[in-house]
Amino acid sequence: MHPADVAAAIRAGATGSWADRKYGWPHKAYFEGIPNPHVGLREIRTSANFKPEGDGWVHRPEPRFDESTGARLPDRDRWVKYSIAGATTYDKFYSVHLQDASPEDRATIEQHLGLSFEFMEDGGVRWQPSKQG
Repeated sequence: MHPADVAAAIRAGATGSWADRKYGWPHKAYFEGIPNPHVGLREIRTSANFKPEGDGWVHRPEPRFDESTGARLPDRDRWVKYSIAGATTYDKFYSVHLQDASPEDRATIEQHLGLSFEFMEDGGVRWQPSKQG
């Protein structure tokens, strides 16, 4: 998500939480309860390699081929769900994009997620608990 969209979603009641820190720092947050601008339209959701929880998922194997020889490889598992878009949706946000946020949007996101960030010129990242305002 773009930081302006994240901040707008938070102001509209969406909630976010940090993903695991498999890269050693809070690099990504997941948001849910985002107002869906496509409510009522048909949608297709997909998942690779495992069947998600819930009803309506259909297995659709995806053929794969070796790029150098063209030989057929084992199919990749794909799961597909056809449905109508609900009033809210979910998405993810990468912390590095805070650098692209307006000061107001950045403050909204950092306060909501509870951490503030400093991005260094050498590519390093520092974070600390955000100040409650």
